[in-house]
This record gives sequence, C-alpha cells and structure tokens, in this order.
Amino acid sequence: MPVSLDVKSALGDIAASAIMDTTENEKHAIGELMPDVVLRPETIEDVSAALRWANENGLAVVPWGNATLMHLGNPPERYDVALKLDLLNKIIDYPAADMTITVGAGLCLGCLQKILAKEGQYLPIHTANVKEATLGGLVATNAGGPFRFREGTLRDMIIGMKVVLADGRIIKGGSRVVKNVAGYDLCKLFTGSYGTLGVIVEVTIRLRPVHDEEATLWCEFENHDDAEGAVSALLDSEIEPVFMEYLNSTAAREIGPDVEGWAEARPVLLLGLDGNAEAAEWQGGQVGALLGPGQAGLTLLLEDEIQDEVRQRLFSFRAIDSACFIGKANLLSSNVTSFIKEVEKVAVENEVEIAAASHIANGIVYLKIRNQCPDQKVITLIPRISSHAVHLGGSFVVEHASPAVKSQVEVWGPVRGDFGLMKSIKETLDPNRIMNPGRFVGDI
Repeated sequence: MPVSLDVKSALGDIAASAIMDTTENEKHAIGELMPDVVLRPETIEDVSAALRWANENGLAVVPWGNATLMHLGNPPERYDVALKLDLLNKIIDYPAADMTITVGAGLCLGCLQKILAKEGQYLPIHTANVKEATLGGLVATNAGGPFRFREGTLRDMIIGMKVVLADGRIIKGGSRVVKNVAGYDLCKLFTGSYGTLGVIVEVTIRLRPVHDEEATLWCEFENHDDAEGAVSALLDSEIEPVFMEYLNSTAAREIGPDVEGWAEARPVLLLGLDGNAEAAEWQGGQVGALLGPGQAGLTLLLEDEIQDEVRQRLFSFRAIDSACFIGKANLLSSNVTSFIKEVEKVAVENEVEIAAASHIANGIVYLKIRNQCPDQKVITLIPRISSHAVHLGGSFVVEHASPAVKSQVEVWGPVRGDFGLMKSIKETLDPNRIMNPGRFVGDI
C-alpha cells in the first residue's frame, strides 16, 4: 500500500521533524524496493507515533540503522516506510563500577567502544564495520564474532531492553516480568528477531574489562584431519582462549599478513590467548606442549603490527564490499572440518575459490566467494552446500548474494521444527504484518 496520506498531519507535531526529504527514498532502497517515505525520529515517542500510524494504515516498516547489515535476510514482501534510528544515539546510563551501560539503539559500536575504553572496559563484539554498525542492528541480528567462544553473542550480554511494538506500545524488559507481552523473555525474544517483531530503541548491556595482554598464535596444519585432532585436544584441556578460529587455506591467505609464502596451502588454527601477562604466557606454553614438537615449526606467535593486521582482517572477514557471496553454517563443532572438506570439494568441481573461516568450537562456519562469480554458478553451489549442512544435522543461511541469487534459493534454508512457535509469536506481536514482512525465516 503506497503512503497516500498527509504524513505530517497524520503523525502530528511530535514527529513532523522526523520526515525526511523524498530524495532519501532511493538511498533507503532494498534491492528493487524503495520506500514511499523515510522517517528519522529523534525520540522514542516519535518512534511510537510512527509505528502507530503505520499499523493503523497497514504500512510495512523496515527499521534502519546505518545499513551495515541490511544485506541479511530476504528482501521484504512490501516496503512503505523506512524508519531510520541513528538519532537515538545517547548514553542513557553508565555506572562503570557495575560494568553495565544503557544506550540508545542508534549508537555506533565504534563510538561505544571509545567511551568504554576510557574506563578500561569494552563490549566483546566484533563486526566488519565497527565504526558505523549501530547497537540496534547488532542486537536485532544477534551479532557475535570470534570472541563468541568465551563471551557468547549479544543475546548473552543484553540484560535490559526497551522496544516499541508494531501498534506503538512501548515496553521494557530485563529482570522484571513484562506482563503485556504474554510473559516472554523480552531480551532474548527480540535479540536476533531481525526487526520482524518490533523496534529495539534502547538496550542495557553487560560489559567486560579490557585484557592486559593480547597474544595470538598462528598454527598451521598439513591437513584438516591433523587440525581436527588438535582442536579436540585443546577443547579437552584447561586452556581458555578468547577465540579459536579455524581457517581453510583460502581464508588463511586472505587473513594472514602480506608476507610471501604465508599459509600458501595449509589450513590454520588461530588462537587468541588474551588475559593478564602471566596467564597469556602460561596458555601459550600449554598450547605448545599440547601440540607437540612436530608442530613447533608451524606455530608462530604473532606480535605488534602483524598481530593487529591479522586480527583486523579476521574481524572484517564478513565485509561484503569485496564479496559476491557470503553464507553461514551452524553445525556441531565436531562436524566443522568435515563440512569444510565437502565445501572445498564442491569448489573444485565448480572452479571457484571458497574461503571458510569458522568459530570452530561453536560450530559456526562462514563461507565467502571474493571474486565476481556468475549468479547461475552461485545458485548451483548453494543447494549442495546447504544440503550437506542439513545432512550433518545443521543449517545454512545465505547472508549476502545478489538479488537474482536470493530470489532463486532458500535464503534461510528449510524451516525447522520451531517454526510454528516463531509464526505464533509473530502473529501475537505483529498481527498486521507491518514489521519487516517476509525478511526472516519462512517469510515471517
């Protein structure tokens, strides 16, 4: 339904200043869909007024931050209103001694990290575009990163939340029971809901102290089987790295430093041993002893600029500016190397290079094709890769691909057994299907 009403009179004075010039409509297009109006609210009350108006008129709303994650999911079924939330960017409460902070959803992760660093604290989340990614978008997609191994994802860090529902109601969640959303755990419910249930406008987050020392081990292996044995031994040990990333040789060449001969044909296990100086040194010694003398020549301690370079490339692996395809598999950790081997087999058969970088202890594998690849070839690859993930008891999601590819594949893969519950929650909280319709699993 096109926006045919007089928006200013419909919204009232409270949101009149939020209506952006029509030149912004094209800038907020998703694929071939363009909104009829872009609203940029300054307050939570403005968000409430905008959603109430959209709901009463059956207008589809897509929440926006700074567009760093808008490539995720299906294109919306319909798209009338872009709701840009970057002005909700205030620090609301920061009791540093309690190691928590409450912020507006429009605050950028990079700005937040700078504020926290002054108190020796940080949020252990890493994303490809840290300067511009907003907290609202990161929470809506349940962002994590390599530190997921020890710290989890944002779902594990959110302890409070304020959300505006599709009908304009403003609700809060956290330690108290939220009666007006049928007793759901609000924080966990909306984290990772991809803007399909309501608009996250404020979050309270648990923080972590900055580590005294950063230490990164680069461990190359002759083959995937050798690496799998090392990972199993590490997981059974007392070593507690902040990250444990497994890379196939293609990803290792991309993430490794620009040094000739570095990881030319070997898979790599990257270990982050951050902590106090004594703990980092002890863990490094334990890793060396566990891997054994035969691995010594293939294990390097990265230092200074090389460590910084490798970590930044690792954190930026999912950047879409240099990729024509990115996908994500969710598996048992014991099946990661088997999955990567099958992916490499498919890549060879189709004459394409696929980089694989995994949070191996968590069973998360990201696949990327960097160079331009014909859409038809990508369309052919996806079902084979997805079916293998499902065969291993996991799932596969297409995160980034051309609109032509996404229109021909199951972006979220086959629906799971919990889809009925997800659909019921959507119908309860957004009965008119105005919030990001069609973007999520099963076209929710």
